[in-house]
Amino acid sequence: MAGRDSNFGLRFRGQIEVGAEGEYRFWSTSDDGSQVWVNGQKVVDNDGDHGAVTRSGTIALKPGRHAFEVLFFQSGGGFELGVEWQPPGGTRGPIPSSAFSHEARPLVPLGQTNWVSRPDLADTGKVWFSRLNCASCHTVPGQTGVPSRPLIDLAENVMGGCLAEKVPTAAVRFDLSPEQRNALRLTLSQRVVEEPLTPAQQVSHTLSRLNCYACHQRDGVGGPGASGHADWFRVLGEADLGDEGRIPPLLTGVGAKLKPKWLSEVLLKGTKVRPYMATRMPQFGVPAADRLQPAFLATDRSANPLPEPALTERDAKLGWKLVGREGLSCIACHTFTTYGSMGIPALSLDSMYHRLEWDWFRRYLPDPAALRPGTRMPTFWPEGHAVNRDILQGDTGAQIQAIWAYLAGGPKAEVPAGLIRGRKELVVEKEPVIYRNFIAGGGSRAIGVGYPERANLAFDAENLRLALIWQGSFIDASRHSTDRGEGFEPPLGDHRVEFPTGPAWAALASAEAPWPTKVAQRFRGYRFDAARRPVFQYSVGSVTVTDALVPKAGELDVTLVRTFTLEGPAGTLWFRAAKGQIVRQADGSFRVDDKVQIRFRGGGEPRMVGDELRVPVTVPGQLVEELTW
Repeated sequence: MAGRDSNFGLRFRGQIEVGAEGEYRFWSTSDDGSQVWVNGQKVVDNDGDHGAVTRSGTIALKPGRHAFEVLFFQSGGGFELGVEWQPPGGTRGPIPSSAFSHEARPLVPLGQTNWVSRPDLADTGKVWFSRLNCASCHTVPGQTGVPSRPLIDLAENVMGGCLAEKVPTAAVRFDLSPEQRNALRLTLSQRVVEEPLTPAQQVSHTLSRLNCYACHQRDGVGGPGASGHADWFRVLGEADLGDEGRIPPLLTGVGAKLKPKWLSEVLLKGTKVRPYMATRMPQFGVPAADRLQPAFLATDRSANPLPEPALTERDAKLGWKLVGREGLSCIACHTFTTYGSMGIPALSLDSMYHRLEWDWFRRYLPDPAALRPGTRMPTFWPEGHAVNRDILQGDTGAQIQAIWAYLAGGPKAEVPAGLIRGRKELVVEKEPVIYRNFIAGGGSRAIGVGYPERANLAFDAENLRLALIWQGSFIDASRHSTDRGEGFEPPLGDHRVEFPTGPAWAALASAEAPWPTKVAQRFRGYRFDAARRPVFQYSVGSVTVTDALVPKAGELDVTLVRTFTLEGPAGTLWFRAAKGQIVRQADGSFRVDDKVQIRFRGGGEPRMVGDELRVPVTVPGQLVEELTW
């Protein structure tokens, strides 16, 4: 009944009928807890988290029906439930099902009588069944109906048959109103039915036939307001979205708004994207979807829609900035996958590209109310002018294209900045913040650094390597502030880039030699520069390394400038900068896993050895590494 094996409860209630007055004993055997109640009195208390246990209790009852209830819960492991009784003078055993009844009583129409078959009327009924041609619609074994006449044939006599003022006995009586009857006569007399329906007529006809107008409005027709049912529509939870959150969406222009595949999915499966809306879309089956979807497309789509632009990674990254907290703050209302919005739960960003057409989207954003009257969606480009002038120089078209490029990533896109919020977030403001603890991806001796430039890093003091970098929010310290503070805390921001595990520096016999898993090295702590940025210090063998990192924020990306200063006996150390899919760019930089751009100044010629990027550095000497992501 529960459909699961653990963590559920069941309640059985109704009435139990007893035939004799006296003391009744009830038993319950359960794994885990159970109780038996009679007339609101707890008779058997077998509650608790336990294995199979049997307990009993007694109650005095008079003949008749009594309120009866059994409660049961299952925590984990196996589960079992059984209830028995012993009537006065009887033996212990199962309660017969005939003793139980439900508290509800069926409603019976006044004056209802049981139907009695009368064989003497069967032959008369058969005659009328044939005379009225019921078999033309209803299938009965041994009965064959006369095929219905083509509808256009009724144009010969629009005043007779089922359209007559007084319908003859042989015709079907539809109880048509005078308005309906006159409309049908006009349609037939003008022989409109001989002409094929246009796509627009097909849409209107299907919406009427399926009664879509009861919930949806299209071109000013229909909707809950017109049917007087507006108050019936509710929201789930406490989402304050007004009518937009409870009334089904407008169908005006829906063929131009939704992609064909998504439109078919909605019509066939009733797929939902508004979890806060209590009303659910019914499914009308393949025939209705096959007719309605192409009719919507043919009616609503422009003959020359603006084609979707070529989207670049740069567009997507700028779009990520625009939808986040530091851009247009779309996350104030819109959710993303499992991350709730900062306010009311509007449509999820991760499903929009899958659903919407580009030509509709680029017309909607500058003036949402023009395409969706009554929407709460604000415009960030009033009269075509961008509110945010910092990103893409306020170019309206470029900003909308960037948002579209970000949405194209669907649920795999980076989580918008601001949606991931820690319970005890360490906020970086005027100077860097250091967090020394277990950081996921940084090891048990991780040193996290958050910079005011919205760049962050985790330095692995065990292997003396830069473990990972990310943008946006720094870290949530709540895990390590609760109880014993066990476990690794992941970064709180976005655009994470991880670097190879193991030592970052090694002395190699040749450029192609296997990279060692261990080297003789020692962490010597860190000092602060004038801007309170940590400068890491460590030794690799007899070589002392100073590792200074300075972030530089740009319009699109963040660059981390890392300066290594090596001092010690003359020789060469190799630096392993990255591991993965490495592509050398025309400007001499290296693209790694299509996530981070690396360029070097100083040091020897970088080498790609297998999937590793290595750089030789002469000791004493200096290497500058620039990481842009």
